[in-house]
Amino acid sequence: MAATIKMVAERAGVSVATVSKYINGGNVYEENRERIQKAIEELDYKINEVARSLKTNKTYTIGVLAATIQSSFITSIISKIQYTLLQHGYSTIIADYQENKKLEKKQLDVLLMRHVDGIILFPEENEEEIVRFIKEQNVPIVMVDNMVEGIPCDAILTDNMGGVYTAVEELIKRSHRRIGMITGPEQMYTSRERMKGYCRACEDYFVEVVPELIRYGNYDIESGYRCFMELMELANPPTAVVAGNYYMAIGALQAINEKGIRIPEQLSFIAYDHMEFAGIMTPKISTVSQPLGNIGQVAAERIVQRLKGNMENYPQVDRLKTSLNLTGSVNSL
Repeated sequence: MAATIKMVAERAGVSVATVSKYINGGNVYEENRERIQKAIEELDYKINEVARSLKTNKTYTIGVLAATIQSSFITSIISKIQYTLLQHGYSTIIADYQENKKLEKKQLDVLLMRHVDGIILFPEENEEEIVRFIKEQNVPIVMVDNMVEGIPCDAILTDNMGGVYTAVEELIKRSHRRIGMITGPEQMYTSRERMKGYCRACEDYFVEVVPELIRYGNYDIESGYRCFMELMELANPPTAVVAGNYYMAIGALQAINEKGIRIPEQLSFIAYDHMEFAGIMTPKISTVSQPLGNIGQVAAERIVQRLKGNMENYPQVDRLKTSLNLTGSVNSL
């Protein structure tokens, strides 16, 4: 026999009205919400999505639009987004546009044709037109990991400036003065924030900011490799390098291996980002870690908050705290 809403209510220890409210996206205490979701899963209760949509004029789906889902960084965040939205009664449609701008617009059109209630966007460079278009459709939007300045939107970021500041500060305290910085596109918000962290740490500790030690890449492996090679070709190369993201760190490490540079004896190295293999390398790579699970959870909760009509502190930009994990890739001079 198929499970009924009454059976779910009995299993969860709440009223049928509370279960109905949860299913239809209403405000339910966190404790009750968890019990109801658990009961739904245990009983394999099937929600009548058509009836719910007709009743509420909502689809209870959220679109997630990203340039790629090949990145473990993005997939880790999306996984938490999906899980959190499920707890609130929402399903997820993931649209990957493979870093192709024309495909991005097509994927966005598909999401809008599916009448998603909101969109969680991982913005890349030059996303102003896309963001404005979404807002013109009166679809709530939350940006993740990057933001488009000048357009009021909620955004969930990490403390990019503080994360790099902490890394550079640690290197300076270990007597490094020529610190190379490999960062992303100069026009990208996250890149600029990370550069602010680099410059502020240098200024606070009276270390000269030398332009030749700063290299701008594209947040990919190839540019990480190229930028590192350029740093090593300087007449006076850096004694330490901070790589601005996971992929550029991989490129830099490829160059380090190719040139036979010993870490940390000849060069100290810190990567900004979650690196799955950092702990199994020899030596282990020091990282500025981002709270991927928290990013996804906060993004999902923010869009649900807006869909419920709670516009408190809009537009809200959350900068989640990073952590510096020092291992064997950093040495003192």
